[in-house]
Amino acid sequence: MPTIDETAQTDALTASATDGRIRPGGRAAHGEIAPPAWAPWAAIGGITGSLALGASFGIVPKPPAVGAPTAVLDAYARANHDSLLWTAWLEGIGTLLYVTFLLSLVHLAGANRRLSGALTLLAAAAVLGISLVYDVCLIAMAQGPELGGPQLTTGPVAYGLWAACEHAFLIAPAILLPLGFALRGSAVFPRAFWTSAIVLGCVSEALGLVGLFYAHPNNGGAAGLALNVLVGIEVIWVLGAAGYMLRKGKHLAS
Repeated sequence: MPTIDETAQTDALTASATDGRIRPGGRAAHGEIAPPAWAPWAAIGGITGSLALGASFGIVPKPPAVGAPTAVLDAYARANHDSLLWTAWLEGIGTLLYVTFLLSLVHLAGANRRLSGALTLLAAAAVLGISLVYDVCLIAMAQGPELGGPQLTTGPVAYGLWAACEHAFLIAPAILLPLGFALRGSAVFPRAFWTSAIVLGCVSEALGLVGLFYAHPNNGGAAGLALNVLVGIEVIWVLGAAGYMLRKGKHLAS
């Protein structure tokens, strides 16, 4: 007959398996938590995605004013054709890896079936959708002058949409906000990670509203600078989470 201590330990293991969350001294049921070999790959994807996003923002040449004549925009696109295409590719791939890593955190926390997990998935879809529009605009800008004819008028329209997408990223649901609640209460990450994610998510929504009215085109001015700093801090958060997950991957999934 099992002792009282053995019964309590069995109950703890069963409880941790039913909600899919890792607890000290317990483990989630098979299939609810990523296997040990899976977590490091997710972390590598998060790091790669963050670096790709940073590179995409760094290599894009400084664009002309939003109200510049069509001839100026065409000259800009011709001179920077390859850079614009590389920017589109890096931004698209980087965003895909970025949101995939954040969703892997939801999976590891066992929050797939909770509201916070569903909202994180919704935010990831919104961010990825805006990213694709952003990339389409860059490709249209780069290809318009080469195609010629009616496509010459595509460049100014695509450029205007591209500039607007910079604001849409922060109007979309802040993905770190529901992610923070998804990680809350799990043993996947320390308290500092999920609390900072919630704070960054709230600040993102607030600055998104402020930037919509006060940021200059191409994120210029004080409000634009604040937006760029916020994006940089969020990338650092992802790099930190990925580094922690890479170092503790086997422990988190065991």
